[in-house]
Amino acid sequence: MSHTEDEFYTIKDIAAKLKVCTNTVRALVKSKEIPALKVGHQWRITADDLNTFIDQRKQSHDGSKKVVPLTGPKHASQGIFGDDADHDDLFA
Repeated sequence: MSHTEDEFYTIKDIAAKLKVCTNTVRALVKSKEIPALKVGHQWRITADDLNTFIDQRKQSHDGSKKVVPLTGPKHASQGIFGDDADHDDLFA
């Protein structure tokens, strides 16, 4: 598909599609997990890039890759998960 035929989404569009907050999508763009194009002061994400991201996430849940949560407590020492030593790999 050529770039002229790509469908572009905003951060808000992607957040609605994934049913997450816009800050989560911004974090995924910042970490380059979702490729994005900056136009002026706004980000645009192609439908192809979104589908690739979703497919990669689906594959990571089949057991072939380690799944790391997108967010967690600000401080692991808060004990939200119980014994922090059991969950050190979540915050690596």
